[in-house]
Amino acid sequence: MISAKLHEKVLKECAEQGRNIRVFLMNGFQIVGCPTGRVDDGSLEIEADGKKNWIFLHAISTLQEVKDQSKGASWMKVTEGMAVGHMR
Repeated sequence: MISAKLHEKVLKECAEQGRNIRVFLMNGFQIVGCPTGRVDDGSLEIEADGKKNWIFLHAISTLQEVKDQSKGASWMKVTEGMAVGHMR
């Protein structure tokens, strides 16, 4: 079993180093941005496109580190196999 604190460690490391993550939400949306380091027991704050987004942890399906920081979408919704989003 993975420690419940593992996600906090990874998010804190990404925030300190200014690395972006991709957050997959349960409703199909994806948000790419940098965590601000503010994580409490039930939520996460992530900055994407200069805006701060507060996300409840129960709404998150998956976290993924973004390897290529120069490309990607700041938000995206996957619908029937097609991805539509705001491309940079």
